[in-house]
Amino acid sequence: MISTRRAFFLASLFATAGNVPAEIWRTSKGEEFDGRLSSTHGPLAIFAVGGGSRQLAVEALDDSGVEHVADFIAQRPPPAPWKTSTSVLATALRGRLHALRNGKLTEIEIEGRQEPEIYLVFYGADWNEGTGRFLPELGQRYRDLKATLGDRFEFIYVGRDRDGYGHSQFVREVAMPWPVVRFSALGEVKPVERWDAAGVPSLVALNPDGEVVLDSQRGNEGFYTPTEVLKQFVALLGLMSGESTAAKHALHRLTVVQHVRSLSKGTHAPRPYVIALDRERYQSVEVKRLIVTLELDERGRVTGTTLDPAQSVVIQEQFARDAAQWLFLPSVQDGKARRFTVRLPIEF
Repeated sequence: MISTRRAFFLASLFATAGNVPAEIWRTSKGEEFDGRLSSTHGPLAIFAVGGGSRQLAVEALDDSGVEHVADFIAQRPPPAPWKTSTSVLATALRGRLHALRNGKLTEIEIEGRQEPEIYLVFYGADWNEGTGRFLPELGQRYRDLKATLGDRFEFIYVGRDRDGYGHSQFVREVAMPWPVVRFSALGEVKPVERWDAAGVPSLVALNPDGEVVLDSQRGNEGFYTPTEVLKQFVALLGLMSGESTAAKHALHRLTVVQHVRSLSKGTHAPRPYVIALDRERYQSVEVKRLIVTLELDERGRVTGTTLDPAQSVVIQEQFARDAAQWLFLPSVQDGKARRFTVRLPIEF
C-alpha cells in the first residue's frame, strides 16, 4: 500500500532535509513520482516528496528502484552520536528536550547515545481525555520496547497544554519516562510540530530527516488512534528484524540484489531463503522420503517442481502450490544471477 502525507510546507526546512536531489522513481505497476529517498526501515522506504513524505514498500518499486535502494543502504553512514548529529530532528531538538529526574524537569542527557533511527512523537494535552487514556498503555509498551531496542528509537512528548505550569504538572503526574519538548520551546521545533495536523491525541513516527514513517492520517477515512499507530510501529519493528516469513518475503528482492552484489567472482549454488511445508497436508503420502526437483529462476523463485517417486495428482498439485511460496537466494556466476535446478530430500 502507498501512503502519502501532505502538510504545511516550510521551504527552509525542506532545504535542510538533505542535499541529495530528488529522483524519478517508478513502481512495478508503472507509476512515476519525484522524490528523495530519505531512509529505509526493513521493507519500508521513506521518500521526501514535495512538502510531505511518502511511504512505499521496497517490493513495490521496479527493478531499477530496488537497485537504487540497495545503493542507498550500502552507502549509508553508521548512526551518528545524538549529541553531535546534524540531522534535521537532532538539530531542531538539541537543547529543547527535557526529562523528568527526581521530580524535576531538566535537560535530557544524551551523552554516549546514538541518534534514534525512529522518533515516535506524541501530541497530547493535560486537558484531553484521549491523552490520559493512552499514556498508561504507552508506559508499559515503552519499557518493553526499550528493553529490546534500546536507543534505536525514542518517544517524545509534545504538550499542547494550556500553560507551562499545567504542562510540568502533567508530566510529573504521569511520571513520563521519555523525553519531553520543553514547553517554552514550542514554536521553535518546526520539523516536529509540522506534523501535528491530526490534533490531540495523535502519534507520528519520524525518521531523523523529519519525514513521516507512520502517522495518524488514514487518507480520506479520518485518523488512526495513537494505539493503532503504536501497533503499526510494533508490526514494522517485526518486519525490520527480517526474521519472520512475512519479513523475508517483503525483503526478498532487495536481499537478492545484495546477495548477487556480494558474489562478484566464482560460481555459487543457490541458498534456501524461505522454505515451509505443512506436513499435515501430506498424510496420504505412503513413502517416508521424497526427492524434490525444483526449477529456480534468476530471482530464486520456484518455477517448476517434480516429485520422485511420483505421487497422486492431488499431492503433486498441493506441493506445487506450496513450493511456489518458497524462495531462494539464486545461483550466482561471476556476479550474475542465473537459473538453477536443485534436488532436495523431503522427509515425512
